Amino acid sequence: MRFLPLALIAILLGCTSSPSNTLLTKDGKKLAYRYHEGGYSGVILLHQLDGSKEDWASLEKQLEKEGYSYIAVDLRGHGQSDGDWTSFTELDFQDMLKDVEAAHRFLRTKGVGLKAIIGASIGANLALQYGVEAGVDRLVLLSPGFNYRGIDIQDIMGKYRGKMLVVASPGDEYSYRTALALERGNNATLVSMEGSRHGTALLPDINPRIMKFLKGHPV
Repeated sequence: MRFLPLALIAILLGCTSSPSNTLLTKDGKKLAYRYHEGGYSGVILLHQLDGSKEDWASLEKQLEKEGYSYIAVDLRGHGQSDGDWTSFTELDFQDMLKDVEAAHRFLRTKGVGLKAIIGASIGANLALQYGVEAGVDRLVLLSPGFNYRGIDIQDIMGKYRGKMLVVASPGDEYSYRTALALERGNNATLVSMEGSRHGTALLPDINPRIMKFLKGHPV
C-alpha cells in the first residue's frame, strides 16, 4: 500500500497551519489580514480583545459598496496572528501599535491613502494612539476605554486634531464615561446606542452612521 506524504495530505484536505496573507511588523511578528482593494481612500479595522478580523464582516460589505479600500488585521495574539494574548504583559499589548503601523505601511505599498481607522474597545484605544501620532484624518471609536490592558488614552485626550466619531452604550458604563470625556475634549461626535453592547456588538446597527461619517455627512 502506498502512503501519501503528510504535506500532500494537508493540501488535499485544505489544511494549513498559517494564513495565506500575512504582514510582518517591525518587531518581527506575523499578522494575518484581509484586504479589499477599492478606491484611493483606505480604512484600517482593529478588532477588540479576544476578537478577530472576522468581526468586521457586516461593515466590510458597506465599505466595499461605497468603494473604499480596507485592511482588517488579526492583532498579535489573536486569530491567525503570532502570539497568545492571554499571556501578554502590558508591554506586549502596547506593542500592538506596531500592528497598526504595519497595516498603514501595507496600504501605502498599494498606493492607498489612509482615510480612517475604525477600532473596537482596545482597538479603539490603539486607533486613537496611532491617530494622534500619524495625523490620521478620521477615527471611529467603538466603546473606547480610559485604559485597556495598558493602552492608556487619558494623557492624549484633546491631542487629536482630526474628526472623531465615538460610539458607546450607556449600559456599558466604563466605555460610556470614556466616550463622554472624549466628546468634551476633542472634535468628536458622540453616538449613544441603547443597552450595554460593547465594541463590534454595536454592528451592524451603527454601520449606516459610520458610513455617513466617513463621507463627511452629519450622523
